Amino acid sequence: MGGEGMYARAVADVRAAKPVMELQSLRGLAALIVVVHHCALYFDYGSGARSFVTLLLNAHGAVVSFFVLSGFVLALSLMRAPIDPQRLVAFYTRRGFRIYPALWAGCALGLAYLLVLGPGATMLGTEWARGNCGLWPLPPFRILVSLAGLKPYLPLPIWSLAIELVASAAIPLLVYAMSRSVRLFLVILAALVPLSVLGHGKLLFASTYLIDFGFGAALALVVPNLRGALRSRNWLAAFTAGGLALLWSARSLTGADFDTAYHDAATAMIEGLGAALLIGAIYVRPDGFGVLAGRRAMRLGDHSYSLYLLHQPVLSILVGVAALVAPGLIAAHPALSTLLLIAGTIAVALPLAGIAYRCVELPGIVAGQRVVRLVLAWMGGAGRPVSLTVAGQNLRDAGTISR
Repeated sequence: MGGEGMYARAVADVRAAKPVMELQSLRGLAALIVVVHHCALYFDYGSGARSFVTLLLNAHGAVVSFFVLSGFVLALSLMRAPIDPQRLVAFYTRRGFRIYPALWAGCALGLAYLLVLGPGATMLGTEWARGNCGLWPLPPFRILVSLAGLKPYLPLPIWSLAIELVASAAIPLLVYAMSRSVRLFLVILAALVPLSVLGHGKLLFASTYLIDFGFGAALALVVPNLRGALRSRNWLAAFTAGGLALLWSARSLTGADFDTAYHDAATAMIEGLGAALLIGAIYVRPDGFGVLAGRRAMRLGDHSYSLYLLHQPVLSILVGVAALVAPGLIAAHPALSTLLLIAGTIAVALPLAGIAYRCVELPGIVAGQRVVRLVLAWMGGAGRPVSLTVAGQNLRDAGTISR
């Protein structure tokens, strides 16, 4: 089938498809992996044990999964109608209101931690703890840079949000190219491979990871083909097992050290391919993933963005308080302290993320819709309906975490 026919089939499929909430649950599980991994990085309980935990959890693969899922969901949303200036304005406005309110709430909590407790407790931790939770004092400019979502000077995982911001600007261009010519899209996708390898560290590390967003967009294009292939349980099992295997073995295959080559391009690409296989299988055959259909799993997915943002200041606060109350326990029992930190962070961050979702994220989404209506009216597009969904997606799918 020609490129135009392939894109037309993909557009027809997305217009007829219903939201797949199991993907939201996947996002929640990935966020939880990042939470546990960051807690496990804080104290030094032996380099061998920490390396084993790092490989077991593979939080980097979880973050890459966020990127692929973001590219997939955003591409699906943009494919529902032709891209024009009004849709671009609406898209970028919604993205801003989706990303920034929760980011600012997280920055406020991180700044409060540094002002009240200070970074002294990080001296009981690892180099990761000091580098990610102990940068203080900060000049006002660096605080503003963190508020802009560009650099992680405050104790939040802002580096992935910076990549999300760059990719959010690029995704509409990828989908527009796809709509004009599938061949052109494939050429651009292929060009992202050397960009990932040769542009290491450029554009806030976005150059390394844009290929993963491209994998997500490409997945949106081939969904109709997957629907036919994954009717077979054998193919569904193969896609799922292959995706998980690539996600969890990528760093072993490339030999990239987690500490010295965290942003290794080859690792990011292999993990991205694995995430695309897994996400495609879940999207096309959600009935095969009953574990992701539970109410608690979906609630975790709803709260995943706030959980991702807030867990780092939460764990920093817990360590700061523990350092005041029982510093000897941390020094004498780092492994036990790690287990207690994991349990305490989850116990505090999960309900806090639920509050942030209801009181910060959802109001931000609604505010973004109102601004879109005003801007479109000013542009002369008031006749185009703008509902409380993001380009046809369910409200809870209105954005993505990177996270």
